[in-house]
Amino acid sequence: MDALETARMTLVPATVETVRDELRDLPRFFRRLEVLPAPDWPPAALLDALPLMLRALEEAPWTAGWHAWYWVSRNDRHLVGSGGFKGEPQGDGTVEIGYATRTCCRRLGFAREAMSALVAWALREPSVVRIVAETEKANAASRGLLRSLGFATIASAPRRRGMLWYERRG
Repeated sequence: MDALETARMTLVPATVETVRDELRDLPRFFRRLEVLPAPDWPPAALLDALPLMLRALEEAPWTAGWHAWYWVSRNDRHLVGSGGFKGEPQGDGTVEIGYATRTCCRRLGFAREAMSALVAWALREPSVVRIVAETEKANAASRGLLRSLGFATIASAPRRRGMLWYERRG
């Protein structure tokens, strides 16, 4: 799986090796991505997902691209954040996205830039009919990002207290 290029970043797909290093050997993880060490990595929001992602990639390494992508600033080789998909498209053509931006990189347009590229990448796949995302009602920045990417709220989505679901169709 090749990296994707945006105006300011290189998006690198997670692999068995990168996720294994992210969980067990952060200095090697940073060297593998050729980024400066980040004391706030990985974000707390990703800690529970990393073992699940590693297991999925170990069982099906060809699914790289349908999991996380690491966002690397080409200007200064900083790890900006990560985001991507929560697995391959489901039988109905649905994929779910998620994302996390390092605190020092928020409100600078990196998430919009990265997720715009990843949404476009997914929608080029014939098996993808729609992309969904869940976010907290209180997270105005995330709601704004999703709207700017062409997502709309889903009225019939599963209800979880304090959460909203969004979708974008191909």
